[in-house]
Amino acid sequence: MASVTTSVTSVPTPPRRNLLPYRLATQMVFVLIHVLLIRAAIPNLAWAIYGILFWAALVYLTMRTGRWVCAWICWLGGAQDLFARFARARVSFNPRWTQIGVLVIAALWVPLAWLFWRDAMTAHTSSMGFDAENWWSHALHLGLLAFVVGSVFVLGKRGACRYFCPFGMVVDGCRKMHQASSQPGLVTLKRRRVSPTTPAAEAAANATTNRGEAA
Repeated sequence: MASVTTSVTSVPTPPRRNLLPYRLATQMVFVLIHVLLIRAAIPNLAWAIYGILFWAALVYLTMRTGRWVCAWICWLGGAQDLFARFARARVSFNPRWTQIGVLVIAALWVPLAWLFWRDAMTAHTSSMGFDAENWWSHALHLGLLAFVVGSVFVLGKRGACRYFCPFGMVVDGCRKMHQASSQPGLVTLKRRRVSPTTPAAEAAANATTNRGEAA
């Protein structure tokens, strides 16, 4: 019997698109937005509420869809990626405590500031827009950007994100709490199933019990 041989031709996979230029362009847009429109200022109550809702939505989206926020939108991450070719890690330490410290500062600095500047809580101004009179607020914002860019030469690629940004730690903590709440407990109580009995079966069981007692 003659054997029949079949040849299988592999289908070439299409080349993957290089998304790095598009990602850098998107990041630079958000860098310019922050540099031109956002300044370091104490937010009023309305902006504080908007900020809490905004970051809660980002945490939820990151839990569901991945860390595309860090890769495409974060302006501080984009500034580090722009200088990634010059990155060199010279210092290494445990980022756990620095991330917790930044998280505590981010959560408490606004309420503590309201204790000293109570007018800021009810002020009608916001932290958006260019303000030439309060140039120092823009200088502080640019100082933060300069610090993050300079960290690339000391902490390496995305060093500021790794050692100082608490966003990933918050996302991981929320994901673990969600998984723990969705899993069943270690101890489960099972309800014993009782089969329905007829009067005849109940009389037979009682007769058997009486004979056992008489014996």
